[in-house]
Amino acid sequence: MSTAGKPTSWADVMKRAIDSARADMHTAIAGKVARVNMDGSKIVSVDAKPLIKNGFLNEAEQREVESLPVITRVPVVFPGGGGARITFPIKEGDTGLLVFSEASLDKWLAKGGEVDPEDDRRHALSDAVFLPGLRDFAHALASCPSDHATFGYDGDSGMQIHID
Repeated sequence: MSTAGKPTSWADVMKRAIDSARADMHTAIAGKVARVNMDGSKIVSVDAKPLIKNGFLNEAEQREVESLPVITRVPVVFPGGGGARITFPIKEGDTGLLVFSEASLDKWLAKGGEVDPEDDRRHALSDAVFLPGLRDFAHALASCPSDHATFGYDGDSGMQIHID
């Protein structure tokens, strides 16, 4: 194997193998809600579109990019613990962070508790969870006080509760 007539070194072969393995290992990426999946009035999951394209070198060593597919049935992470939680509406177009589990989530989502995943995939697109609220700088919050907490709607579109 050679590149532009030069023999490929062992280091080049190893780098390509590592780069190839890394290309299929997902950790976290910005995403947008493509669909909200409901059960009555309860949010069950979202279908989410990764917003950052995947860059790679083609066989001619030229950089190309491709969009990642919409990921279906992604659980939404609402903050909570001790029996309390915070929920809020999620709408198509909302942005957030897609985080990819180290191991398959399928069995755990179905049963809960400690489980054998029975599938040894790692960091797969299908094992995402969605943390709503990540925003790009072009669509930052209209207001975000640095001296107290707020709960409510952004800007002038609705009520806010301010807690000092």
